[in-house]
Amino acid sequence: PMISAIRQQWHLFAVPADELFGSFFDAMNSFECPFGNSGLPRYMHDTDKSGVDLKLVWLERGHPRASAVADVLSAAGFPDFGKQLQQLAKEPSPR
Repeated sequence: PMISAIRQQWHLFAVPADELFGSFFDAMNSFECPFGNSGLPRYMHDTDKSGVDLKLVWLERGHPRASAVADVLSAAGFPDFGKQLQQLAKEPSPR
């Protein structure tokens, strides 16, 4: 239920940190689109192994500009973190 509630309120995308604080941030400011960001849970991404530091971008559903950005991120192939959470919640936990 908690993951569903989050997904109903937010679009969540995993974005490389260097993109987030560079061109993405500038574009969001120019477009006047509000967004939030946070780190990923440690157990879900190993920056040392992947070589890429990822951040989550939070875009509010129902906000026209945020929804437009979510469409662009999705079309560009950025991972939908909300869907990944939903899939993890459906899998049985390892013992």
